[in-house]
Amino acid sequence: MKIILYSFSLLMLLTGLGCASNEDTVSPEANSAPASSTSLIGKWQLTHFQHTSMVAGTPAKPEAPPYQETFELNADSTFRRYRSNGYEATGTYTFVQYGAGDSGILATFDNPGLSYHALPGQPGKIHSYTRGQVYLRHTGPGVLVESYAASDGPSFHYRQVVVSD
Repeated sequence: MKIILYSFSLLMLLTGLGCASNEDTVSPEANSAPASSTSLIGKWQLTHFQHTSMVAGTPAKPEAPPYQETFELNADSTFRRYRSNGYEATGTYTFVQYGAGDSGILATFDNPGLSYHALPGQPGKIHSYTRGQVYLRHTGPGVLVESYAASDGPSFHYRQVVVSD
């Protein structure tokens, strides 16, 4: 019985450490640009969002966003994110490589309070894990995903609409 209690206590401790505050800055393992980094420059349109329950392990049906959103990545490492509801945010970004097959951009907002999405039926606003920064994972050609699925949150899916020369 002591072994079971000890194992359970250890599991709870490790789970608690894994759920610690994420208010710190995200630090990639290696800050090297992915091979296709120049192909990420351009305009990206939010196409849908999708909730995922980690308990059920399956994503819900994709839903249309309550606003039109465009995320512009400029060649000078600046970005502009704007929505049809009047929201506008700016900042800088870097290309990051977190591990094999996990690359994308890390966007740092000039105004950290603007790193959010507001969804119908959600109290308040869904902020990024690290307030003021957003990681958009490059999941395939012409696709970026901002995901909070690990904490039973939504994923926001973007499609590239304009490629920069």
